[in-house]
Amino acid sequence: MPKRISTCLNRGLLIVAAILLISQSFFAPLDAQSGDQDDFIVVDIGLGEKLGNILRISAAGSVSLISSVSDPSNPIIDPYSVFIPLAGPHAGSFIVVDQGKLDGATGGLYKVTPAGQASAISKVGAANSLLFAPQDVTMATSGPLANKYIVVDTGTFNDDGGIYSVAADGASSVVALAGDTALTAPQGIAFIPSGPLAGNFVVADAGSFNDDGGLYSVTPTGQVTAIALASGTALRTPTRVAFAATGPFAGNFIVSDQGRFADDGGIFSVSPQGSVRAIALSSSTALNQPAGLIQASRGALAGNFIVADFGLNSSNGALFSVTASGIVTTIITRSSSPLVAVPAAVAQLAPITGVRPGDINSDNAITTLDLILLLQHLQGVNLLTGAALQAADVNNDSRVDVQDLIRLIQALTGAQPLQ
Repeated sequence: MPKRISTCLNRGLLIVAAILLISQSFFAPLDAQSGDQDDFIVVDIGLGEKLGNILRISAAGSVSLISSVSDPSNPIIDPYSVFIPLAGPHAGSFIVVDQGKLDGATGGLYKVTPAGQASAISKVGAANSLLFAPQDVTMATSGPLANKYIVVDTGTFNDDGGIYSVAADGASSVVALAGDTALTAPQGIAFIPSGPLAGNFVVADAGSFNDDGGLYSVTPTGQVTAIALASGTALRTPTRVAFAATGPFAGNFIVSDQGRFADDGGIFSVSPQGSVRAIALSSSTALNQPAGLIQASRGALAGNFIVADFGLNSSNGALFSVTASGIVTTIITRSSSPLVAVPAAVAQLAPITGVRPGDINSDNAITTLDLILLLQHLQGVNLLTGAALQAADVNNDSRVDVQDLIRLIQALTGAQPLQ
């Protein structure tokens, strides 16, 4: 095609896009859609053995099934936690903790692909495994245990649990044992990337579930130090913990506390120095028995704490968003989806890297072809997903809407080139 004709066609398309931009109704179906890579992966233990699910849930509450434990080919029995590594041989997959039957013979650490295929990393009872009743997992990103999975294990809930490192090949070793330290029944764990305790692990210990739990710092060599104890603070039964990377609680530990399982738990912030502050209490919000939690790093809920909640008597399990000011909003509940029963843990999908904003068709150039794809997406004709959807977020505000169309037109006309 002669260059002059091609240029005229491109200009014509830009004019058409500008005219459509004026007509807001043209974009009504999908205006302000968030990227699907901001979705959450939730493990739900279900209402009985082999009845759990691994789910993908969006910030808007749409649910899709990744893997059902009831599938006879699925080796997982009772999924209890999930972690998504950003590096290592399992990057992008979901690392699922299976607590099994708490019998020392079932359960373990599994890799689950985005397509739902599960394979064992470390099985309880295997020759190279020290696991007995694993509860939660994280990964050290620096230090002597870098790129190893760090698993908390409650044992038989009789001071015989511990913290173990697990390599990608499944070989495990002791980090700290409950019987040799102040730990009693460790339930949750997170790596501390910065601050005065950087390089250590923060562990939520439920104690004997009688207001005697606590939050502890554990070094890679197994030294255990109390950060905050339930006996002298508002904590009761700390069960899971996350590190706050942003917002007013940045550098603090965010703890989910189930209380005495009678609507008296909550979400708390604990500073590295042990100062405890309530963020949201079960007694005054929609929370019931908060379990696993994370801080969302991207998307419409970025900065909020995403909380998996067992519900009372497993009758009203839910996934909640909790702001730093304590506002609790329901993302989804058991009553709104047959796939949701007893959410136990949550993680956020790993971001797609190497994506160039505006290059929607990934041809290493930003052209009117990308504009066509964005127009089709906003109209609802041809929805984008994955890397294409992320590239369509031209202005990098974690939303794909008409503002991205404006920014792309500015780039194509030369008014404001993209960096």
